[in-house]
Amino acid sequence: MRHNYGKAPYFQRYRPFFEDVYLKRKWRSLCELNRYLIQQIGREFLGISTVFADDRQYHTSDAKQELIIDLATKAGATCYISGPSAKNYIEEARFAQIGMELIWKDYSGYPEYPQFHPPFEHGVTILDLLFHTGPEAPYYIWGWRDNNTDFR
Repeated sequence: MRHNYGKAPYFQRYRPFFEDVYLKRKWRSLCELNRYLIQQIGREFLGISTVFADDRQYHTSDAKQELIIDLATKAGATCYISGPSAKNYIEEARFAQIGMELIWKDYSGYPEYPQFHPPFEHGVTILDLLFHTGPEAPYYIWGWRDNNTDFR
């Protein structure tokens, strides 16, 4: 991170958090690390108040599409928002069959921000956004929209 983002405008702001995560803590699994990062970055840096749930509480056994459907159904979801790479295995008809709305995420309309190496690249990690935009990061995710509840 220091090699790639050390000169980014907000690297120093987040450095203590990531040093704690990667240098001071011990993780039992990659899943535990990912869960912690998603929740902490979401809450602390992006202001997300969403309730996070652990998929283990739903006792599922299927894989890929059926796992997604099973988890979403057990969580009471009526809509599933998916990234575009899942188009390789998600069948839209299966979601329609169970009455669940399926929305494909499209990142192309998001506003650009200064990155180190033009042209602008949308498909980057949240770290790129945080290190380059700092506390303005939430704006680049949803604040630029007229309707903040439409996350398409």
